[in-house]
Amino acid sequence: MATYRGYRTNGGEPMDAATRQIAAFGQMLHTQGPEAARALLARLQFAPDMTPLQRALEALASGQRDPALAADPALHPTGTVELALVLEALAAPA
Repeated sequence: MATYRGYRTNGGEPMDAATRQIAAFGQMLHTQGPEAARALLARLQFAPDMTPLQRALEALASGQRDPALAADPALHPTGTVELALVLEALAAPA
């Protein structure tokens, strides 16, 4: 996780479909608000093993900002990094 986090922090792009979706969701939530982010979620297809990620994104769209959302052990490690980055971006002053 530390290697991927360093890669992303230094300007690297999300590496797979799931991490790109998390980043796109976070950008949309930050720039267009929760309704747009919810609309994006409604268009996404989540595989059954992605339910923890879906729940975390829904929680973010509902206004939750608990860092524990990115600490769920059921999430893929790159997903936890992406969620942490979204949380940090949402907490940063505009």
